[in-house]
Amino acid sequence: MDTSEGEDEQRRASIRLAKGEAVLAAARDFAAEVAVAAGQDRLADDVALLVSELITNALLHGAEPIALTVQVSGRRIRLEVEDAATAMPRLLDALRGAEHGHGLEIVAGLADRWGADRVPGDGKIVWAELRGNGAD
Repeated sequence: MDTSEGEDEQRRASIRLAKGEAVLAAARDFAAEVAVAAGQDRLADDVALLVSELITNALLHGAEPIALTVQVSGRRIRLEVEDAATAMPRLLDALRGAEHGHGLEIVAGLADRWGADRVPGDGKIVWAELRGNGAD
């Protein structure tokens, strides 16, 4: 885990994730702990849900290595999931009642902003942002 904190109340923490049974729980707990440590307790559940959806998407459609970065700056929380696959995510028109295909719908509905950026070379970063309480 890599963490850094600056004088302007910025906090950034990253963790590499390997496919496995406990990866989602570890990622959710990690991100929620960073949010709480930064004074954004109210957003911990939303952060955990967004991370769960972003990591699940990376596990199903991405490629290892997979990394999660949580950045808190003022009242903004940015969640980034990086993986080595080049295919960009897209919202699906999932059928009501379908078991799969709703992850990015949840991200789009819960996050204040979200998107994906290509990483030079191979891979991408899928990110989501939330606004919490406190100064910006």
